[in-house]
Amino acid sequence: MTRLVYVSPVPWNSMPQRPHFFVEQVLRNGISRVLWVEPTPSRLPRLRDLRRGHRSSREPDNPLADARVMPMGAGLLPIEPVPILSTLLNAPGARAALQRIRSFAEGPTLLVIGKPTRLALALIGQGGLWKSTTYDAMDNFPAFFNGWTRNHVSRIEARIVSRVDHLLCSASRLQQHFARESLLIRNACSSGLKRRMSAIDKPSNRVPVLGFVGTMADWLDWDVVAGLARTFPDCRVMMVGPRKAPSPAGLPENVSIQPAVGREEMAALLRSFDYGLIPFKSNDLTECVDPIKYYEYRAAGLGVLTTSFGEMRLRGKTAAVWRLEKVIGGGRLPVLDNDPSLNAAVWEDRFDEALFSRLGA
Repeated sequence: MTRLVYVSPVPWNSMPQRPHFFVEQVLRNGISRVLWVEPTPSRLPRLRDLRRGHRSSREPDNPLADARVMPMGAGLLPIEPVPILSTLLNAPGARAALQRIRSFAEGPTLLVIGKPTRLALALIGQGGLWKSTTYDAMDNFPAFFNGWTRNHVSRIEARIVSRVDHLLCSASRLQQHFARESLLIRNACSSGLKRRMSAIDKPSNRVPVLGFVGTMADWLDWDVVAGLARTFPDCRVMMVGPRKAPSPAGLPENVSIQPAVGREEMAALLRSFDYGLIPFKSNDLTECVDPIKYYEYRAAGLGVLTTSFGEMRLRGKTAAVWRLEKVIGGGRLPVLDNDPSLNAAVWEDRFDEALFSRLGA
């Protein structure tokens, strides 16, 4: 039976994201085993990584455990942007990783790349090993970095895009960015989460809860969060998730920042909200984002209060979606339609049998 090598941008033991759900669905559609190649570092380490790691909250473990998925660390040093050092010092580790991957790829095997790296590019060059090769562009990866590293990742990504058989894009801006044929496969909500939420009665909140669930990193617009909290002092603004960047001092008292919760707790948390927040900055990174939390909020029956960025900009006239800037300026919360079925696509809709058949599964 066909196997899959998945070069992931996120660890297997992390909060389930698009790569996890891709693998979950492909195992239901003809793939027998998956080698999950853990992410290798794309940039050089910085001193602040140690400080940030100390204060950042840990992400919950991945509950999508499956014996058919084998996580594999490549064991490479974080020197990828430096060609000479990377070639010299990472050569033994890269050779060992390639050998392990070749040993796994017995019989027909698909290669899917979720993160542009030297190792991913080297894998494409393993002639005759793959039944097909695919790059799933789920973010504008170069925009995560600056300077030298950004240029390096951009070059690696361009070479990968030019050489793979198939290109998937999670957002329309990504499709426009790449000058080749591609499939637009937007994000979605977990069907399991959707079912759990439908079985939970929504509590009657004395105080309206405006909630955010997700990673709190540099792309989060804390000025908008603070403005929302000051405009609606009688509401509770809940920010839930791992912190990858510090929150500003002096936030209003009705803003609470809480650690990430596990997927089993997510359903009750989302159902406790009255509105779902997506307060992202508009920049090169977020312009290519279709936030998973949008689908999760809608599956929970929440109205969505969002800034204007990426795929959310295209939903300006969608029912139950309101611009945060207008809500803050108007000083009044919108009326909810409470239709949980609206725009709540699930991953089975995105990663279906037709797609995997096209990729060669």
